Amino acid sequence: MKRIIWLIERGARAGAALGAAAILLMMVHVALDVVMRKLLGVPLPGTLAAVTNYYMVIAVFMPLALVERRRAHISVDVVMPLLSARLGRYMRATSGLAAALIMALVAWRGWTDAVRDWQVSASQVQGSAVMPVWPAHFAVPFGSGLLAIAFLLRLVPRPLTDTLPER
Repeated sequence: MKRIIWLIERGARAGAALGAAAILLMMVHVALDVVMRKLLGVPLPGTLAAVTNYYMVIAVFMPLALVERRRAHISVDVVMPLLSARLGRYMRATSGLAAALIMALVAWRGWTDAVRDWQVSASQVQGSAVMPVWPAHFAVPFGSGLLAIAFLLRLVPRPLTDTLPER
């Protein structure tokens, strides 16, 4: 079990690193586009396609599992403090299972869409640039799948799963 948790955490950290890299690359790409547009009067080809089809998708989906592992998703605990400890554990387990199911469905559907886009070599034309967009579509099933597994880890007793430092 510890090996599985270790692999999930490595995947979550790698996903967060990819998300951070996507944000950094997006900043550089957009800044270059602005500089070229203002100084040379010519925009950098493919900026809009890269931002919307690569950077944003990767920045949103890839870090989700790490956010869950650190229990950093937004939550509002209005009712939970009023419940008994047993009912609270049941509610947390039920919500984790429901969230895992939903994200597994997102991952499955994202996978079928990404494979379809890969098979037809989906691309987008922006000005004179033709950019293949299918590779970034795999971020949806990978990020959602890792998040589904992270939600399932809520069902494992906490001493086994709490290996990431809280921040």
